[in-house]
Amino acid sequence: MNSTSTHDPVARTATQTVRRHRRSGQSSAPPSGTDSEAIKALGELHKNYSLAQIERWAEEGRSVIWGGNSWEAPLIRACDTIPVGFAELWKQDSLRAEAIAENHFQIPSEFCSMIKSMIGRLHLRKDNKIKRILYFGSTCEPISMVLEHARHDGYDLHCIDTATAFKQGERRSELVAFLVNELQKVSLWLTGRRVDEDRLKEELKFKNRILRKVRRILDLRVKAPFYLNSPPTSQLLLGSNQYFGKPQEYERVIDRLLAEEAVSGSQMVSFGDGPVEIRETKNAGGLAVAVASDEENNGSGRPDPWKREQLLQAGADAVVADFQAADDLLKMIFGS
Repeated sequence: MNSTSTHDPVARTATQTVRRHRRSGQSSAPPSGTDSEAIKALGELHKNYSLAQIERWAEEGRSVIWGGNSWEAPLIRACDTIPVGFAELWKQDSLRAEAIAENHFQIPSEFCSMIKSMIGRLHLRKDNKIKRILYFGSTCEPISMVLEHARHDGYDLHCIDTATAFKQGERRSELVAFLVNELQKVSLWLTGRRVDEDRLKEELKFKNRILRKVRRILDLRVKAPFYLNSPPTSQLLLGSNQYFGKPQEYERVIDRLLAEEAVSGSQMVSFGDGPVEIRETKNAGGLAVAVASDEENNGSGRPDPWKREQLLQAGADAVVADFQAADDLLKMIFGS
C-alpha cells in the first residue's frame, strides 16, 4: 500500500502533521548552503588570506613568523606576532619552487613535492621580511633538511623541544615545567621578554571559544551535510588555527554560520528505514517518512507489513514502500 494516497490513515496523519508545521510558520526548508551569506563571507576570508597579503603585513612592520599556528598559536599572538602555516609555501607557484629545489639544491626530482616546494619558496623569499621560523624538535628528517637549507639562507630558526611520557601521568609535573620553560623561550625569542600571562589567558579563552563554536557547526553539519560541504568545511577548520589573520572577523563569520545552520527540528524532514533514525527525527520535532521496502518483491509498491509496523511504532508520520510516487510524496510534504 502506497502511503502517499490520502486514503491511507498513515498518509492522512502525515498530511495533518505537515499542515501543523505550516500553520506554525516552520514548514520552509532551511536555506541552501549555496545561498548562505556566511559561507560566502568565509570564502572571501580564505581568498584574501594569501602569502602576498601576509608579506605586506611584514613590510608594514608587523611581527610575522613561519610556523606557530597550531596549539601554540595563542602564545604567538600574545607576543603580538602573526603565525603563518607552512602550507602557504606550496599553495602557489609550486612548480617554480620545485625547480629551484631540484636545480639549485640538487634535490632528486622523485622526492616529495611538498618538501621541494618548501625549500624552493623559502629560498626565493630569503630577502623578504618574514625571516623567522618556529618548529618542533620532533619534526621529521625531510623537514629538518628544509630547515637546514633555510638556516644557510639566513633565516632565524627557533626550536621547541618536546618531551614524552610513555606512561600516563608519569613525571607529569616535570614535563609541564619543561614545556612551560620551552614556551617562555619562544616569548624571549620573539619579544626579548617573558610572555604577559594575562594577555595569554585572553588569547587562550578566545581560542577555546572559537573551537567550541567550530565544534557546534560540525555537529550541525552531521544533520545537514549538504549545507556545509567539503570546501567551506576545510576553510572553517583552516581558519580555526590562524583566523585568516583577522580573528574578530573570523568569529563574526562563524557566528553568522551558526545562526544560519541552527534550524529547528520542525524544519527537518527525514527519510529512513530504521526505527532509530525515525525516533531521533521525532525527538527533534521533525517529520519522519519511513521506507518499509518489500525486499522479496522489489518494485511491488507494497510495504513489508512487519517493517511497516515496526516503523509506525517508532513514530513514523508516513510509510512508503519505495519512491515510485515521489512527486505525490513531495507535494504532500512541501505542498504543490
